[in-house]
Amino acid sequence: MSSSETPQTVEATVRHVPRYGVFMGIGVVLGVIAAGILTFTGSFEESQALDVVYPPGQVFGFLLLWTVPIGIALGGVVALILERTGRRHDRVVRVDRETIIEAPDETETPDAESAPTASPAVEADVDRELRRERD
Repeated sequence: MSSSETPQTVEATVRHVPRYGVFMGIGVVLGVIAAGILTFTGSFEESQALDVVYPPGQVFGFLLLWTVPIGIALGGVVALILERTGRRHDRVVRVDRETIIEAPDETETPDAESAPTASPAVEADVDRELRRERD
């Protein structure tokens, strides 16, 4: 096989972007901690309206329904702010880019191993269509 290379010099931007999942995960952890603190600092007296005393586990669960989504949202906002402030530190660099195009030799004979094959998804679609035509 012969190959031809075409080198180019192009400009690329180097950016440092925070990982949103990490910040949102930290928000979840902080939400769980906040729910725990609020649960243990609250009072577990009988409700005047319903005459019910909620156990600490149930109060913790209800508080999680509020504090975890708020923690996720705050973590995402912090990551967005860090990304915006990090744009000031973007660098433009010059990089060498090579595109390699391989062309088959005229003397080689194609064999079964080098024949192009379809992806499994395409093969599944073809099989499905053939089954429809048979039915």
